[in-house]
Amino acid sequence: MRQSTGWLEKHYRGMVQSIVEVKFHRIKLKKTPRKKIFNKTAEATSDESLYFVIDKKVSYGELYLTAENVFTNKEIVELHMFSARHKTKMRVLARIGRTETFLELKRPMFRAEVHFAAVNKEDFLRMQVLEKQRLADEAKSGPSGQDPSNRPKMALTFKRK
Repeated sequence: MRQSTGWLEKHYRGMVQSIVEVKFHRIKLKKTPRKKIFNKTAEATSDESLYFVIDKKVSYGELYLTAENVFTNKEIVELHMFSARHKTKMRVLARIGRTETFLELKRPMFRAEVHFAAVNKEDFLRMQVLEKQRLADEAKSGPSGQDPSNRPKMALTFKRK
């Protein structure tokens, strides 16, 4: 499994709103006949429930993965995103949509639209525990600490030069 580095971009009305560096690798799917998938007598293996499936009706806006790698339509990639707030990573499965090629500093770059399909259970549950712990710690230091309206919120800002 070869990991590559790329950038996950959030676009709004054709403009880039935020960019996050991610690690990713391609997932090879084994195609199995439908009879094997829906066999009621087969026992569930431990590998079947590694991911929580994300509802297909949820839209996260225009998300694009930009890298020096060529992407193919309907390919599955696993993105490794780092959460600075919790100092941990989150693994997400994403399906590649339409792709495009462009030049940046005289070298070819590839951009692909991504749709999140599933999130790793272990990472998601760890992130939930860390968030609950952070909120509990914040509630303890709330009255003697900062005013809740003045607390820093999670935001990404970029300067253009």
